[in-house]
Amino acid sequence: MKKKTKKDIFDFEYLDDEERELIESIENGEWKSLPKQEAKKKIIAMQKAAKQFMDSKTKVISLRLPIHMLNDLNTLANKHDVSLDVLVKILLDKEILRTRQNEKRK
Repeated sequence: MKKKTKKDIFDFEYLDDEERELIESIENGEWKSLPKQEAKKKIIAMQKAAKQFMDSKTKVISLRLPIHMLNDLNTLANKHDVSLDVLVKILLDKEILRTRQNEKRK
């Protein structure tokens, strides 16, 4: 019986180009393991971020915006390669933070 190789384990026929490149980079030794302590810290940080994401409450809202403003927002979102709702959240978050900082200074 023939011993299975890594390439036999993965059915490359069903993988896209990015997945094939990832497997090849792993097989070529382009990846390295983190030291245990550093890996633990990263895992804890990712778990915390995931918990915060899952625990965050959101509510769907509807906004009426002038067409030119919506066009500008879409252009900006495309420029930064994010969705419109993500861009709006980022902009609102920055403005809220700036407003809070200004209020503290007063």
